[in-house]
Amino acid sequence: MANASDGNSTTIVVQPSDPNNMGLAGFIVSLVGLVSCGLLSPIGMVLSLFGMRKQPKGLAIAGFVMGLVGTILLVISCIFVAVVFLNTKQHLNNVHVMIDQIERTQKADELFDDFVKNNRRLPTQQEANKLLIQVDPDGKTLAYEPGERGTYTIVHAGLDGQLGTADDYRRPGFTYVPSEGQ
Repeated sequence: MANASDGNSTTIVVQPSDPNNMGLAGFIVSLVGLVSCGLLSPIGMVLSLFGMRKQPKGLAIAGFVMGLVGTILLVISCIFVAVVFLNTKQHLNNVHVMIDQIERTQKADELFDDFVKNNRRLPTQQEANKLLIQVDPDGKTLAYEPGERGTYTIVHAGLDGQLGTADDYRRPGFTYVPSEGQ
């Protein structure tokens, strides 16, 4: 056993290596990025990438991996939000078209009721077309189909804008047509 007083002892001094501040910063920002739904992950990934140029690389590598995962999650989230937004926009547009269909067919129904009150009969096809022009100036989206005993149907072109297709909105109408003696 060596005696400390004999002068043969050796003291080993370990100098701490320079810290990898960039790697540490990248790690911290990447970690916060994961917690913040990936918003800071790209910044943490870049900081960690620069931090990997210097020793020690452990935190820089971990920060890079977390930053990469967070960035991938951020991109996937952005794509998801964009798809949802575009679908919502299309559905809202479809709702506006359907509301327009309902409003136009209601207006046409009112015109036919007024016609019956004034003329005591349903309009002929030609008369109905003149009435529909008041609601549909282009004459392309509304059609009149007379029925029997005061019934008729107003047809509005559906979302495709074409009459006679499966998506047409059909509004059955009924009005009281008084007989000749009434």
